[in-house]
Amino acid sequence: MYRLSRFIQLLIILLVLVLMAGCVEDEDFGGGLGGEPERIEIVSDQSIILSGAGDSAEIEAYVVLDNGRVDRTATIEYESTNPDLIGVDASGRITALTHTIGSANIQLSAEGVEPVMALAAIADLAPGALYVDAGWVVDDRLTDEDELTARVVLQRNEQTEGLAPGDVLVSGDRAGLLDRVTEVTVHGNRVVLETEPAELTDAFENLSIQAQGTPLNYGGVLDEDGHDDGRPEGAGVSGAAAEDRVSGAAVQQIQGGLECKLGGSVLNIGVTGLSINHNYALVPRVDLDISNRSLNRFDIYLDGQGHLNASLGGVTLSGGGSADVNCSRGLRSVPFAAVPVVGPVLLTPSLEPSVGFKVAGSYQAGELSLSGIELDQGASMELGIGYTGVQGFRGINEFETFGDGVDFANLGGGLENEFSASVGPYMGAALNLDVRVLRWELASTGLVGLEIGGGSDLSMTYPFDSEEQDYRGPRWSFFAEGKAGFGPLLDSIKAFERILDRMGVPGAANISGFVSTNVNLVDIHRSLLQSPNPQVQAAPAKVEVEEPLSLQVSAGQSIGSLDTDFVAFRTDQANDAPWTREVVAQASNDGNGNATETWVPATEEAGVYAMNVRVYDGLFGALGFPYAAENPANVEVSSDVILRIDPPGLSDGEVGVQYSFNLNAVRIPPDVDTVTFDWAFGDGNSGSTQVSVGADNTASTTISHAYGQEGAYGLVATLSGEDGQLADSSAVVTIGEVEERDEELDICNVWRAADQGGQGVTVDNWDISEIPTGAVFDLRFDAYSIPDKYIVEYPAGAVVHDTGWRGASRYEGDPLYPGGIAGPGRGQADAIFMKGAVDSFKITVIGPQSGTAWRYDIRCRVLDDGN
Repeated sequence: MYRLSRFIQLLIILLVLVLMAGCVEDEDFGGGLGGEPERIEIVSDQSIILSGAGDSAEIEAYVVLDNGRVDRTATIEYESTNPDLIGVDASGRITALTHTIGSANIQLSAEGVEPVMALAAIADLAPGALYVDAGWVVDDRLTDEDELTARVVLQRNEQTEGLAPGDVLVSGDRAGLLDRVTEVTVHGNRVVLETEPAELTDAFENLSIQAQGTPLNYGGVLDEDGHDDGRPEGAGVSGAAAEDRVSGAAVQQIQGGLECKLGGSVLNIGVTGLSINHNYALVPRVDLDISNRSLNRFDIYLDGQGHLNASLGGVTLSGGGSADVNCSRGLRSVPFAAVPVVGPVLLTPSLEPSVGFKVAGSYQAGELSLSGIELDQGASMELGIGYTGVQGFRGINEFETFGDGVDFANLGGGLENEFSASVGPYMGAALNLDVRVLRWELASTGLVGLEIGGGSDLSMTYPFDSEEQDYRGPRWSFFAEGKAGFGPLLDSIKAFERILDRMGVPGAANISGFVSTNVNLVDIHRSLLQSPNPQVQAAPAKVEVEEPLSLQVSAGQSIGSLDTDFVAFRTDQANDAPWTREVVAQASNDGNGNATETWVPATEEAGVYAMNVRVYDGLFGALGFPYAAENPANVEVSSDVILRIDPPGLSDGEVGVQYSFNLNAVRIPPDVDTVTFDWAFGDGNSGSTQVSVGADNTASTTISHAYGQEGAYGLVATLSGEDGQLADSSAVVTIGEVEERDEELDICNVWRAADQGGQGVTVDNWDISEIPTGAVFDLRFDAYSIPDKYIVEYPAGAVVHDTGWRGASRYEGDPLYPGGIAGPGRGQADAIFMKGAVDSFKITVIGPQSGTAWRYDIRCRVLDDGN
């Protein structure tokens, strides 16, 4: 009997040892568990409320291995983001160090796993509110199907036995209480409560938190072999929603598992060299502020970066004349770690990434091919939605792009056909939220949709032959895009409205209207680089043969150095004659895409011309498709008889001083032997003389005159032969001081007025050093009734515009206005010159008659691609 008893005792001891061995398989107190660390799990409240200095609580957490076992020996480190307010020691005990309202995020980290976040806040509870320790809760259950009432059983203690209807219960996230008491019953050591949902503003008098979640670092590569995000395939892989897919023949599956939605008449799409590397580094954040039981702020937003590196070796569209193609792949949903907000409120975001590319184009039937697109594009962002007591609902939309942009080194296109196309890779994401408002419900809602991308626009129009006058050349641009909006939130707006109700947001029902009218948070389309878009200018607009014509082009940004051919097309030939194209000058552009050259037309080159350019760069220009200006400069080259006055004018002359002028005529017809010079000095004095024509078909004479009083005078000279007048010329003679003024223009696209003036000669020197190269300049003037003349020189000495005498027609024939009245006093001249390397221009205003008055305005314009 004794031996049997001893045997039974031994069996019991062995059984206990076996059971103990089985128990410690799940928890390690120093032995190996055969697994690798997978995550940190917080088993205490993740969100903790402290009442003031000295109040403390402990965060309990363990490292969970990938085989499901718990490693209690793993070292977990704790760090407070606001250590002056709330401290944390090595064991996880947090302590309030002041009475100041505020919060701290407590980061828990361990070797080999991602960190997790807890939140501690110092807050003032509202009168009638009780913070309930999770250990006091005996039972808690919902009592109706609509989840509007619950029964909560608490241990009876000094804090709970005094509860009354109208009081509010709030706890950490383990108990999940945010309840208003409607009925109280005490049974022995239990307090039984009937409750209904309460709001945060019912529970807190003063509360201020800045909660952040664990950073999400997610990335992957989509290429022709499919998508790899570095994790094993499994449940949770998500594609496009069924209702978003296009059925039937309009959908094609291509390399990498991309699903393409096709619009237009395209029959086939081909892709080679596809690689889209996408990465996110994002942190969910919640800012909440309650003061005197009123909600001042409630923001939910995503903070971080997204980055895309992508390349498309080639995209081919064939079989139609237009295309709108969006090829994308929805990826598996990626969960964030839970974000403790306050008390029972936990927010669990998830990200639904997608990658793809877009092509849009129109082209002749056949095939359009694009190749060599490489993109490096990223964005820093804060995206979400918020509420403030002053502003109401608002979008949070800080968004700034970065990256090297588009690599164009291998860009090519189907240049054999006229086409217009856009192609670009992108990465997208939708941020969704599961919000445990309290134990009553789990509200799931979308929040923000995001897209980061870029690419290239290309176009080529007929003719393709650069010999043609109406040749324009290719146009292209490389761009970066960033878009974000409330599309996901709009689809789940009712769930979000319930969340706002629980947060105590006033007018939560208004969120639907706000989101509907503010769907687009961000819509950025930023040009990174554009094709040269030449603007050409020739001055003066009329020139004599063997006289210099100034040619200028501004082509803008470029790929590599630019070489320019200035090209002249004859436009005064019969309509059925072919265009005559002549390269009249060649130049290399400076670093800003500007070039200036001079053409001196020979006698046989007299005619009317459209002056254009052929600009060659390292891209399409190197392929034989240079760039040309859409608006040529029109020039008349004359070989007619010329009469010149030398000097061509006089300023600052003195009363009573004799001044001489040479009258020189050239290119007199060979059959004219004698010519007559007639002249009028503008003060009533005139003269005439006959001169024999020399063997070189020229004639000249010298005239002299002394003016009797100060003023501005018009000197007019004419040249006549036996059959009538051959030529005329005029000059302005100023007796007395010329008023010279300095003006500055430092802004474009607005009119800038100069000081007004009157009789005499006024010279305004305009400083345009702050104006970008390539800007064009407009003149708006008003000479009123008494005629005046405006002369514009750029650079000084080169007249680019002369208004002639402008004023009332009754002054026609007055000798003060040689050449007659050119038009009414008021007028405007656009694009009179384009800024090149010179940073100043001159405007001279001549008012010969006393009592005259005038004014003018100047405007510069920066031309875009559409002019």
